[in-house]
Amino acid sequence: MAFGSNYVRFQTKFLIGWAIVGFVPAMGLFIDEMISPSGSFNGIGDLLGNAIAIIPGMVIFGGFCLLIDGLFCHQGRFSQVTHPEWFWYVYPVFFVWSLTLTFLLGFLGIKSSSSSRSSPSIKPEAVKKEVDNMTIDEFLKKFDQPIKQLEKQGKLNHEQQKVIRKLRKVDRSDYDQLLQEICNDNELEEIYKLFIQCVMLLGRMVS
Repeated sequence: MAFGSNYVRFQTKFLIGWAIVGFVPAMGLFIDEMISPSGSFNGIGDLLGNAIAIIPGMVIFGGFCLLIDGLFCHQGRFSQVTHPEWFWYVYPVFFVWSLTLTFLLGFLGIKSSSSSRSSPSIKPEAVKKEVDNMTIDEFLKKFDQPIKQLEKQGKLNHEQQKVIRKLRKVDRSDYDQLLQEICNDNELEEIYKLFIQCVMLLGRMVS
């Protein structure tokens, strides 16, 4: 059997491969019963019984996988369900394996991405440096929406409310001033806290 990369659609000849895939576990059960110390081996009848139960079951299971592949993976376009020829022969096993692997990788990737956005790492020294180098205009433009949202939610303390009112009352011609030029140390401390609140809120909004 050539392990080429040519993609083909389902063909009835692949059912032979599915039957063989089912025969393997049937033989495994037969051997297990034959060597089992419990004495459950009942001769050739066990082999035939396992084969009759598992082989057709594997073929039916392969058909079920094909149905899932067409309906969900290709949005009902069964003509687009193609795989390498070697893959079709072992389709019932490899389809479930590839589907499970894809699901797990996707789930872990989404979970990791969501966690990194909703819980941003914020270092105090970085916040201080950022705020100390921001102008009034930059601060108000960057955090106008999250500040308004925090105000509506009642999450600004009294001192933060006073600082925001002070910044909004500054004449627009002076918006190019740095925050540290117009705010005292206590006011800057409140802005540092507000900066972190806004960044965390934006992180949750993005996620």
